[in-house]
Parts: sequence; structure tokens; C-alpha cells
Amino acid sequence: MNSSGQTNKKNVWLIIIGFILLLALLRMVWMTIFVPSEADRPAIEEGLLDLSDTSIIDGQTVNLDGEWRFFPNQLSSDLGEAYSTVDVPGQWSESSAEEDSSVAYGTYELTILVDPDQPCTYSLHFPSIRNASALFVNGQQVEQSGTIATSKANYVAKNLPYTATFSPNEDGFITIQLQVANHLNPSDGGIVRSVKFGETSQVLSENQSSYTMQLIIFVAFVLCAIYAVSLFFINDRNWSFIQVSLLLFGAIVTHSLGSDEKLLAVWLDLDYLWNLKLANAASVGLVFALWLLVKNTSLTINQNAQRIIAYLTIVLTIAIFAMPVQSLEQLQGFFSLFFIVALVLAIILLFKNQSKNSVWMQLALIALLNSYIWWGIWNIQGINTYFYPIDLLVTIGCFTMMWIIQYAGLYKNSQEQAYRLRKISDEKDEFLVKTSHELRNPLHSMLNLTQTTIERNKDRLDQRSVKELETVLISGNRLSLLLDDLFEIANLKITKPTISPSPFRLQSIVGGVLDMFRYTINENKVQLVNRVPDDVPVVHADQNRIIQVLYNLLHNSVKYTDEGEITVDARVENDKVVVTISDTGIGMDEETVQQIFDPYHQGRNTRNQSEGFGLGLNISKQLVELHGEEISIDSEKNEGTIARFTLPISEEEIPEISSAVKPFLPKKRSVDPVQGESDDLHSKILIIDDDLVNLNVIESVLSEENYELMGVQHVEEFMDYLDNEQWDLLIIDVMMPRMSGYDLTRKIRERYNQTELPILLLTARNHPNDIDTGFRVGANDYITKPVETKELRARVRHLTNLKKMTQEQLALETRWLQAQIRPHFIFNTLNTINALSMMDAAKTQKLIDEFSKFLRNKFDFDAAYKWITVDEEVSIVRSYLYIQQVRFGDKLDVRWEIGDIEGFQLPALTIQPIVENAIQHGIMKQPDGGRIEIKVFRKIDYLRIIIKDDGVGMEDSVIQSIEDHETKGVGLLNTNKRLIKHFGEGLKVRSKQGIGTVIAFNINSFPTQSTGGGSVESRAHR
Repeated sequence: MNSSGQTNKKNVWLIIIGFILLLALLRMVWMTIFVPSEADRPAIEEGLLDLSDTSIIDGQTVNLDGEWRFFPNQLSSDLGEAYSTVDVPGQWSESSAEEDSSVAYGTYELTILVDPDQPCTYSLHFPSIRNASALFVNGQQVEQSGTIATSKANYVAKNLPYTATFSPNEDGFITIQLQVANHLNPSDGGIVRSVKFGETSQVLSENQSSYTMQLIIFVAFVLCAIYAVSLFFINDRNWSFIQVSLLLFGAIVTHSLGSDEKLLAVWLDLDYLWNLKLANAASVGLVFALWLLVKNTSLTINQNAQRIIAYLTIVLTIAIFAMPVQSLEQLQGFFSLFFIVALVLAIILLFKNQSKNSVWMQLALIALLNSYIWWGIWNIQGINTYFYPIDLLVTIGCFTMMWIIQYAGLYKNSQEQAYRLRKISDEKDEFLVKTSHELRNPLHSMLNLTQTTIERNKDRLDQRSVKELETVLISGNRLSLLLDDLFEIANLKITKPTISPSPFRLQSIVGGVLDMFRYTINENKVQLVNRVPDDVPVVHADQNRIIQVLYNLLHNSVKYTDEGEITVDARVENDKVVVTISDTGIGMDEETVQQIFDPYHQGRNTRNQSEGFGLGLNISKQLVELHGEEISIDSEKNEGTIARFTLPISEEEIPEISSAVKPFLPKKRSVDPVQGESDDLHSKILIIDDDLVNLNVIESVLSEENYELMGVQHVEEFMDYLDNEQWDLLIIDVMMPRMSGYDLTRKIRERYNQTELPILLLTARNHPNDIDTGFRVGANDYITKPVETKELRARVRHLTNLKKMTQEQLALETRWLQAQIRPHFIFNTLNTINALSMMDAAKTQKLIDEFSKFLRNKFDFDAAYKWITVDEEVSIVRSYLYIQQVRFGDKLDVRWEIGDIEGFQLPALTIQPIVENAIQHGIMKQPDGGRIEIKVFRKIDYLRIIIKDDGVGMEDSVIQSIEDHETKGVGLLNTNKRLIKHFGEGLKVRSKQGIGTVIAFNINSFPTQSTGGGSVESRAHR
């Protein structure tokens, strides 16, 4: 082979000839060693063999080749005197008797004389008997393959090898009777392979050795085929690997169905028909895969030839499975010839190409062809010896060498390409920096001139011109952002960017960065864990840059972790804070770890190969080194990855909150939007940020807007204020210790929707991932720190107006609920009073009193935010139920169970709508009415209220709409929403149609009497 990759044809011929001679020499040596010599064995004549001389079979086996007695068309144990002799191995059609084409079954007989004084057992091994057999020794059946029968209807063909063990009789005689049947192809029946005989230990030892070698070859072929498939998936879907895999699978399946031990046929217990079909189909598949491989290697097969090969493969495969077994047996010669010719032609075509890979493929195919040719010769001659594995091992070795050389060439090319790419990359980075810098100046000039033109001439320009100029500004700003990104990427490599270090708590940013990834992973498989302890010292670094470092490292872990855990930890070590990001992902090999910080480099993996540009870790390394610190990565393949970087400990402490931001109102005071609606109404804003400077800045910006502000630094304090006051807007910093702003927002959204309590997030970056995460957890808006005065005021003004409109809408819904007393209820009640006045004046007066009490509460429209005691609410319900009992009489049965309710309050008209719903839509839908039970009882620190009826029940869809509390409406839906706002949980409904309904809820001792406060955590029903 020369250096250019083309091999001189003369040298190739010499290599091939030498290779063939080497294969022949190895086989001759094998046959000399392992094929037993028959020279010293007495001849078998007329079905008799004398082995009484123990030296003949001492330590070896003998082949029972010779004249066996054959009884055509006889299967009984009593064979009679008429027999012929037949040579074994061979077909019974070669019998010395006159040929009779009607012979479809018969019995072979052989008598062996051994030394009767030798106390041992003997064994026979039959490799192939066509095509069903039963073995009898001294009159006892010892083995069977298939089902022999005198008729084809009862016959089952199965030609599998077997071994039988037995003992001679007292006189040392072993009478072997082998009943054989072949109704599929009568002319081809008989013992066609040599029968092995010897002492049991020797026969079994030879069989086990042969079986083991075949098993090794089978496993080697399968592993190589699987390896080829794996190379397909990790090498850009190179189909030549699939073709090699199919070739190897076809070769080993063909061999394992027809070799000495027929491994697959024995494992799958195949009958003769399926053994034959699968073996031929595998050989056709092998040829098809071979020609595809040759096409990709030599490029000498035209399109017409490719189509012919494909069509021929399809036709042959269909024919194999469709034609009867008799026809398939008659075509065995054709299939063998087709297989050999295909291999020879493939070798010739590969010879024309003569690349390095094609030479090794030629040698592999020659070894495979040599194996099949000799296998056919031994089958024809009936030779039975040790399995010969060398040809197939050489085939595997040649394919392996082909892959090794191929990958060595690819590696060399990749090294050369890498050098060129590094040079191009350096030139590209320099070009990006220069281009970005040169484009930014004229672009900013254009933007400034456009902005000035709009402001100076806005009154004189028509609306269309103004809109077009504004579009120019928008597009220009987008282009400016793109140029900034390009400049940042290139500038990190060429120049040293600046940082702005300041003291901050590491805990305050870790939770926020982790939350950015919670919506991009499957949390059932990958857990994000924050193990940064609270006592980690304050660090001195550029907070935004460290967020970027953490984000890049976590992004790398998430990308290569399918399941397990990703953990962020920190500890003090050598006066430094060491931050650790560990994962249980696929890990990296040593070579990848060494290159992982190189720009545009991505670790090799099984997924996400095309994701990103490979800049993240390189940028992280540069940013950490800008702080004068170190970053490192440790990893093992399939064991996960650990990334570490250090940060300096700050000499300054972060101050806690002082009187700079003071509470604005006494606790427990609520603002009533109904009684005090005006434009002068102060909006209450609760702010949380662990940085006191940021709190003071926000207070300073918003103080001129007539807002009532409360600033806190700790989540616990924030939750207390949220529990006990009404708020119109929450301003939450994303990066906080212990609980990130994302987590806090998510918890608040479990209770309030975005219109009921708006949330403005403060984020250190305006990266799309940060913003997307904020909106996913339920934020209404975001603003980037450091805040800009006009932007902050505008966003706060918009969100507080949203809150006011929501309050007005809630008030309208509550009034609507109160107004749901229907005219016919009043008329029916008045009619009842009129009728009752003629019969019972006292009862009439009682009814009038209860009716007037009920109407006063119903028409009290100031009750939108009114709280009453549970006793007062029960009184309203009693009035309502008294009226209904008078109206419906015995059709309405009311049961009360009231416990200690002192000290509990709830929003007005909470229980009454539930009771009214139970009567109107449950009990009175039944002809006979029903019963309603109201239970109120104390459970330690909360009150349990249960309304139960035996009415018609509710549909599941109605129950679901109540529990989701997203559907707008009145009655139960409105009551459910109000309970959730004030107590953290709503109605619990259980109902079954035809049985009745149970509705329950809890109220605690200290609810929040407003629409904007309350505990974020819901109390579970106990």
C-alpha cells in the first residue's frame, strides 16, 4: 500500500494469493490434528464393527463410517431378514439394493462389539440425519429428533444434532437401530454426516469443545454487528456501518442454522422447515448487505444494477417463505451458487477500487467465502470433526482492521482540520471585534439622528412617516443588541473585559439561577438541589458575571444529565469560597475534559450534539479568571461531572435593613375600595430585596408617586406582611438567599392569580431565559437592575391600575351574588305569609321577622368586604331555612349541629349561598324533598363547617369547575374564590348523583380581612 491510499494491483494480487494459501495451510494443519485417522479402525462390514480391542478407542473417538444394514420401509423393532447395505455417511438412495424411489423411511442397524470387561459407558453423536429420526440401542429408545411415521400426515421433520449415552449388554454387544423418515424429499434421506462413537467422557469433551468454539464465534459476530450499529449512531448516520452490521448478522445466522451444532436451531427448537427458510433468507440478506457495502466502497455499480439487486433480493425472500419445502430443497444448489457468485463478484469489484479499506474488506470476504466453501465440501463428504473457527475469526479481524485504519485516517484528518479551524477561528474573532466596533458607531449615529428628527418634527410629519421612523428605531435597536452580543463573544477572547465587583451573598443568586432551569427539565428524572449553606461568607465579585458563570455551568450539566441529581454546593477552603456544581450525567473522558474549556468545543455525547456553539464553558473560564480565581472540571465517563470555581471572600458585610424604609400603616388596617374609592387612594406596595441599597433606590424612585411602601430583606418577614395586610403590588428580587424570587412568585400564584395581586420581578439580567422563567412562574412584568426611574414608575403605575380594576370587578361580582335573590322567591314567600295569616297569626309574625332579617342582609351592598361572626352568618342561614321550611313543610328536613363558634369570623354570605344551592338544585329537584344538615364545630385552632344534603347530587364536571376556581360565576364558584383568598383553601366537594352532596370548608381564627393578603401556604383539611 502506498502513501496516497491507492495500492498497487500487483502487490494486492500477491497479498490475496498469500492470504488464500495461508488460510488453506491453517485448515490443512487443523484437519491433520483434529480429523481422526480411520486407518487403525476395523472396517464396518455388513453392519458389524469389532472394537473389542480397547486401544482403538482409548482416549479418542471413531467415526462409524462404513457399511450399515438398511431395512427400507421398515420402522418396527422386528426387522426380519431382508436388508441391504448402505454406506454411512450417505443417502439411502445409494443402497446396494435395487433403487426404489418409493422409499420414504427405513431403519439403519449397526452392531458394535466392545470389551465386556471394560466398565464404562459409551456415546454416539449424530450431527445430521435427514429429516427425522429415533435412536434405539439394545432395543431401548434413547433419543429422537422430529417425529418418524410411515405416513406423511403424522410426520414432523426436524434435523437437529443430538448425543445419546448407553451401556453395552453383558456380552459387550451394542445394537444400534436408527429409524429414519424423510417424506419431504425421499431420495435425499439418511445419515449424511459421520457418526461419532467413543467413551462418553471423550465424546462429550469433543462436543463441548466444538460447541464452545461455535459459541465464541457467534458472540464475536454479534458483538461486532452491534458495535457497527453503535458506530452508525455516533458517526453522523453513516449507513455503511448498518450494511456491515447486516452482513455480519446474516453470516452468523446462516452459519448458526447450518453448522455442526446448529446453535440457533437448537436454542429456538426450530423444525426442519423453518430452519431451512431462515438459513436461506439470512444468506440472501447477507448478499444484499454485501452489495450495498460494495456500492458505497467501490462506486462501480450503476443504478440499473442496484435496482436489479434490490428486486432480486425481494423476489428471493418472498419465494423462500412462500414456496413449499420440497421446492426449497430442490433449489438449495441454486441458493448456494447464488451466494458464492455474489461473494466472488463483490471481491472482484473491490479489487478494482483498491483503497486501503477495500483491501481489508476483500480479505474479510475471502475468509468468509473460504469458510462457506469448505463447509459445503465437508457437508458433501459427510466429514464430522471439530468446528473450524479460524476463517470466521479472520473475517472479524479483517473488519476490525478496516475500522481501525479508517478511524486512524479520520483522526489524522481531524487533527489537520483542527489546526486550520483554530487559525480561522482566531481570524474570525478578530474580524467580529473589528466589524462590531466599526458598525456600532455609524448605527448609533443613525439612531440618534432618527430620534432627534422624530422629536423635532413630530407635529409636522404625518402619522405614517412617524410610524416608519419609529420602526427604524426599533429595528436599529435590535441590530444594536446583536452587535453587542457579537462584540461580547469576540471581546472575551481578544481583549480583557471589565468587571464591577461588590459584596453579595452567594445564596441570593444560586436559587434564582436554579429556577431558570426548572421549566426546561423533567423534574421526575432530574432533581436540582441547592446545598449552599446559610453560613457561607459574603463574596466580593461581579454579581452579574457570577450569575453568567453559574448559568453556563448548570446549562452544561442539564444538557448531559438524563436522570439523577444536579447539585450546587459551596464551602470555605484556604480563605476562598469554593463553588461546586456536580451532576450524575454521562460524564466525559479524559481527552474531552482536557479540551472542555476550548472555545467552540462540545463534549462528545449521545444527545444534544448540535446544541449551542460550545462557548459557555470557555466564557465561564475567562470570567472566573477575570476575578483572579480558578475553575476546573473533573469527570469520568458515565460517572458524572464536577465543576469547581473559587471566589474571594469579601472584607465587607452587607448591612441589614434600617429605618431608611419604614412601615407605612399600622398592621390590621384594611382599605375598603367601596367606601373609599378615589384617585387619591394610596396603592400599597410590598418590596423584597436582600440588598439594602436596592431597597433604598426603589423607595427613592417611588416616593414621589404617592405610594405607600414597605421594604423587607427576608422572606419570612415578607410572608408575615403578606399575611396581615392588603397589597396592591409586590416587587420581588429574583436573586435572594434560601428562596429565590421565582420560588416565592410560584407560591404566591398558588393563591392569587395575576390580576388579583400583580407581581413585578427585579432581575439582574435581561437574558431571554431569565425573563421566560419569570413569566412561567406567574410574574406580571419584570424590570432589569439597575432600575431606570421612568421605566420603574411606568411599570408600577400600570400594575397598580390593574389591581384597582380587579378590585372593582370583584366588588361587582360580590354585589351580583348578593342580588341573586329571585323575584319568585319573594312572591312565594309573600304568598306564604298571606296564606298563613289566616290560620296562625303568631307564626305569621315569626315568618315576617325572619323574612325581613334575611332581606336586610341580602340587600346590604356594602357587604362586599364585610366580615361578620360565624354566629351572625348562622343566624342568616336560620332565617332563610325557616322561610323555606314554612313554604315546603315536610318536604324539607333541617338538622343543626352547632358547637363552640366563639371568636371566629368569615366574609358575609358564605354559608347561606351553599345552603340555598343545596335546597334549590339538590333537595327540591326530588318529588319528596329531602334533608339538609349543617354542622359547625371547632378543631383546635380552626372551625370546620359542613353542609350535607341527600338531594340529586352534582355532575363531576360541575365539581371540577368549582375546585379549579378558574371559571367566573356566582354562587358556589364565588364563595370558593373568596374562601381561597381569605383562608388559603376553598370548598371541598364530594357528591354522587342520586345520593347527595357534602360541601365542607375550614376557617381559622385570624383570617386576612382583605382581598390582597393572607397566608401563601394552604391549610390542609384535617
